[in-house]
Amino acid sequence: MAAHEPHDIRAPLLDPDAEAAEAREPVADSSVQLADKASSSGGAWPLTTAIMVGEMLGVGSLAMPAAFARLGWVAALSVLVAMGAAVAFSGVMFSRLGTLLPGARSFDDLGAAAFGRRGRILAFCTVNVAIFAAPALLHLTCAESLQQIFAHQGLTHTQAILIIAAVILPLSQARHLEHVSWLSLVGTLGMLTALGVACGKLLFMAPRHEPAAPTPSGSTPPSDPEIRHGFYAVLVALMDAVFAFGGQQNWVRYMTGLKKKAHFKYAATAASAIMTAAFIIMGSVGYWRLGTHFDQTQPITSVLPLDAWTPVMNGGLLAHCILAYQIDLNVWAHTALLLVAPRYADPQPPTAPPSDHRRSAMLWLLFSLLGAACCTLIAWVVPFFNTVMGLIAAIGDMSAAFVLPAAFCLVLTRRRMRRPPNLCIARDGSAVAE
Repeated sequence: MAAHEPHDIRAPLLDPDAEAAEAREPVADSSVQLADKASSSGGAWPLTTAIMVGEMLGVGSLAMPAAFARLGWVAALSVLVAMGAAVAFSGVMFSRLGTLLPGARSFDDLGAAAFGRRGRILAFCTVNVAIFAAPALLHLTCAESLQQIFAHQGLTHTQAILIIAAVILPLSQARHLEHVSWLSLVGTLGMLTALGVACGKLLFMAPRHEPAAPTPSGSTPPSDPEIRHGFYAVLVALMDAVFAFGGQQNWVRYMTGLKKKAHFKYAATAASAIMTAAFIIMGSVGYWRLGTHFDQTQPITSVLPLDAWTPVMNGGLLAHCILAYQIDLNVWAHTALLLVAPRYADPQPPTAPPSDHRRSAMLWLLFSLLGAACCTLIAWVVPFFNTVMGLIAAIGDMSAAFVLPAAFCLVLTRRRMRRPPNLCIARDGSAVAE
C-alpha cells in the first residue's frame, strides 16, 4: 500500500536535477508568460514579410551588376541562388530559436541562453556591429540619391548628408515598429520603382564595349586590373552578395511582433524568394548591357547617364532608404538602450509615473540623436559604397544570418533533449509527461 500513497506518486515531480536544469535556462523558461501574452496579439507573417522586404530589398541590389561583372554569369547566378536558399534556411533556424526562447528580446538574449555571459559578449561583438553600422550605409545612399535628384543645383556631398540628418531626426521618434509597418509597403514600391527605372534605362542603352566616361558624380572605373578581376574583386563580390541578403540582425525584433513565432520561417522564405528574383534580374540586365565597363565601386544608379527619368529613379530609392533608415535607426536606439538603460528601452505603460514617461522619452531622443550623429559622421568620413558594404557583410551579416543562429540552435536543442520531461498528475492519478 505504501507504493500507492500520494507522496510516492509525487516524489518524481520534485527531481532536483530537473529543477537545476530549469535554473540553467532562465531566459527560455521565465518567458512562457510573455509568449502566452504575445500569442494573443501581434501580426500575421505576410505583414512581417512586407516589413522584411521593405527593409532588406534595398541598396544591396544596386551592387548586383558589379557582382556579375566581377564573377561572371555562372558564378554570380550560383552565388545568388545559394544565398537565397541559405537565407530561407536561416529563417527556419530563427523560428526554432523563437520557439525555444519565446521571451528573447535581442540577439544578446539568445547568446546568453546558449553560452551564458560569453554568448552575450559574442553577440554584442558581431551582430551589434551590423546593427550600429547598417544605418550609416543607408545615410550614405540617401545622400547620394539626393545629390542625383538635385544634380543641376550643385548640391555637395556634405550638404546632402546634413539634409538627410535633418529629415531622419523627427522620423526616428516613432518608437513602435508596427507604426511604420504599412509604410514599409511605400518603401518597397519606391525601391521597385528605382530598380524598374534602372532596368529600363539599361535596356534602352546600347551595349557598352569600351571603358565608360566619368559618371555624373565624377568617378571613373578603377584602372588597376587586380581591383576589377583579381582575388580582391571576387572577395568584394561575395561580400556584396552576403550584404544584399543581410538584415538578419533585426530578425529577433521582427519575431516579437508576430502572433506565432513558428510562422517566421514562412516570412523569411517568402522574403528570400522575392529578393533572389529581384537581384538576379538587376544583376543580369546590368551585366548584359554594361559588361565590365563601368565604375564597379558605385551603385548602379550612380553610373547611369542623367536624363528625365533620373529624378524618378533616385526619388524611389530615396523613399525606400529613408524608411529603411528609420527602421534601422529605431533598432539602433532600442539596442543601445537595452545595453545602457533596459528599463526605458520600450515605452512605459500607462500606469507608470509621469517622471518615468518623461525619462523614457528623453533617453529615446538622446540615443536617436546619437545614432543619427554617428551615421552622419561615418557617411562623411567613409564615402565609399562598397567599402562600407564589405565591412558590414564580413563582420555582422555572416554571423547574424548563419553562424550564431546555427550555434545557438545546436546548443539549445541538445540541452532541451537532455532535460528530463516535466511530469504532472492526470485526472486518473497517473503521472504523465508534460
